[in-house]
Amino acid sequence: MYRWHPKVGLLFARLCVVGIVMSTVASPLLATAQETSDARVEARAQQLFIRGLTMLQIDEPDAAIASFAEAIKLAPGQAALLSALAEAHEAQGDLETAQFYALQARDMTPANPAYHRQVAALYRQLRQPQQALAAYERLLAQTPDDTAALRDIAALHTALGSYHEALEAYERLNAVQGPQAGVLYQMVQLHQELGQRRPLMERLETLTQLEPEDPEPRRLLAQYRLEAGQTQQAIALLEEVRALNPSDADVVLTLSELYAAEGDMEESEAVLASLHDIPENASVEMLADRAATLLSSTQQAEETDTIEALLSTILSREPTHYRALVMRGQLRFERGAYAEAARLLSRALDENPREVEVWFQAALAHLEAGTPEEAAATAEEGLVLFPGAFILHRLAGYSHLEAGQTLRALDHLTDALDRGDRTGALSGRERSALLATIGGLEAQQGDTTAAEAAYAEALDADPSNATALNNYAYSLAEREARLDEGLAMAEQAVEIAPRQAAFLDTLGWVHYKLGNLYDARTWIERAVATGEASAAVHEHLGDVLQALDLPEQARTHWQQALEQDPDRESARERLRSSE
Repeated sequence: MYRWHPKVGLLFARLCVVGIVMSTVASPLLATAQETSDARVEARAQQLFIRGLTMLQIDEPDAAIASFAEAIKLAPGQAALLSALAEAHEAQGDLETAQFYALQARDMTPANPAYHRQVAALYRQLRQPQQALAAYERLLAQTPDDTAALRDIAALHTALGSYHEALEAYERLNAVQGPQAGVLYQMVQLHQELGQRRPLMERLETLTQLEPEDPEPRRLLAQYRLEAGQTQQAIALLEEVRALNPSDADVVLTLSELYAAEGDMEESEAVLASLHDIPENASVEMLADRAATLLSSTQQAEETDTIEALLSTILSREPTHYRALVMRGQLRFERGAYAEAARLLSRALDENPREVEVWFQAALAHLEAGTPEEAAATAEEGLVLFPGAFILHRLAGYSHLEAGQTLRALDHLTDALDRGDRTGALSGRERSALLATIGGLEAQQGDTTAAEAAYAEALDADPSNATALNNYAYSLAEREARLDEGLAMAEQAVEIAPRQAAFLDTLGWVHYKLGNLYDARTWIERAVATGEASAAVHEHLGDVLQALDLPEQARTHWQQALEQDPDRESARERLRSSE
């Protein structure tokens, strides 16, 4: 099937200008300067030209080039043929050759603006902006009111960072066609880049007149009025914005603050009260915008009822509204209603699964609700869509850890560490916490070497990580290796967290391994006194008391260890051996 070449229409238009008419019974296509030219040669050139255009039309630039080149041999000096040959080389991707023929066409017929535009456009494709600018200026010397050329000149100067020259081009454009909103917005951005506050504000003033229904120029102008200390003018502009969109909660909150700063508390409260009014004709998106603004505002606690009313209205009209479900889920999470938050956020994900933060929030809500298996499943489902998401790997790891699934937790936390290191997503403290957890999991798997390597790396990242200090010390105590080093780490951990039962126990256990039985008893008894001692702590205290020749007291603590953990075979064996 033939496909119309996008530039063939331009070719036909250009050829008509030079007197070439496309018709099977037309007068000669390529009239030469000499009246005595051979009619057969002329007809052949015409035939080749038409064939070339046809080849361009069906995307066959190689064949088009061959036809145009042969036609030029028969009828040299035709700008239209040279321009067409340039088009064909451009379609082929040979921009340098295309420019060679385009320049010939322009120089042969300099009065035709189409050839100037072709040259300039090719320079732009060749990434030769200065030559393109010169080509446009040459065009403007003949047709000074060429608005397309002026726009292109301004765009080129902007891309080059020549903002003053870009503004000059836009000024020339405004002089030709009068101020237009699109051009003025471009000029505003350039004035911003140059730090030209006064002309920027003048452009915005013009925009407010050109676009009376557009709130954005007023909003931006109000911002600059405020920065200039012109509070009353800013208030007037923001009131115009509010009149255009009464549901714009950002503007309402800003106005309320400005009135309060001016001492007009009555107006401040009246403006703020308007947020509670829900227009009957307000769309769900307008209501969602208002709720989102209130949810992120510093006055959220005072506006919770309003937010809830807005969300209820939205969800009553559109039960599957994604943003409303997410916002209600966030509110429920903040109030500690984690299970409900998880349900709402999961419903939102059914509507739109494309935001990784919502996957994270939903998984975290499940974890806080006490359903770590659901949390892990949600995080892993999110990882199908976002396989590189560090936050989901980390949360999946901690969720599996909470669920007692050590190997899966280790896999995810190792992935989280790797991705966090590659993306720079981890602070030193966060990296240390991850490594300390990974070390603990490696220890559970019996890989002491990997565990201690992780603890050491955790302490390199954060030397004050009490968990890493404690775990490393305990590992050394269990292996009865480098006990003096272990003692120093255990003491440092207790200094950081003096009421942490596990840390007190580790310090006592290192003393036990060093043979300091009285010190061991003191520290482990302190661990028991916190009221948070685990079965392992009671078992350790029993071992210390047994070594101090206090068998009855030892049995008491071994029994407590077994009561806390009926599956603890080591405590059961100690009791059996002491009978």
